[in-house]
Amino acid sequence: MGRTFGLLICLLTVVFSSRSWASDIDGLSYWKRLEPSLSAYIPWASEVVISEDCVPSGSVMWICHKGAHLLFGVDEKARLLFGCWPVATGRNTGQKRKVGDMRTPEGLFSVQSVHDASYWQPYRDKKTGDTVGYGPWFIRLKTPPWSGIGIHGTDEGHLSEIGTDASHGCIRMKNEDLLRIKEVVRPGQKVLIVP
Repeated sequence: MGRTFGLLICLLTVVFSSRSWASDIDGLSYWKRLEPSLSAYIPWASEVVISEDCVPSGSVMWICHKGAHLLFGVDEKARLLFGCWPVATGRNTGQKRKVGDMRTPEGLFSVQSVHDASYWQPYRDKKTGDTVGYGPWFIRLKTPPWSGIGIHGTDEGHLSEIGTDASHGCIRMKNEDLLRIKEVVRPGQKVLIVP
């Protein structure tokens, strides 16, 4: 029985370690470094452990740390960190104050819907003159009183901005990372955005 159980664990580890939603960076070391600031928002932050083999349950929570430019995927019920991805957040730092201020809102929000953005045309930003694309998916967030805020991909011309303050207020990420989280994201999941 013990040997069979051990083989089953090994098999599950091999299967789930190849899951396409697993992130490529060492999320736990970033989490531990940011834990003091995260604890102000998440009382159980010190209990989180990493599990790249974790199959996220229905209690997925997304946590965007704007200062570190990271998006964490956490199974809230099991306290397991299953992913960490670099992101770009608002070009201007601080809490969102008005429409068009290029700030990412801070607070506890939720996933509202997921849209196929592969056919959306890149748009030309009136303020900067940049042409910006959304990538293959747009994960719309419910961020009252603000609308139009989401998690989305980017175009080749803006890949170098990932990991910086560069977006118009959304959480922007590499398209391949967006495809990974799209497999797990569902409407109603919590999204916490912290400074």
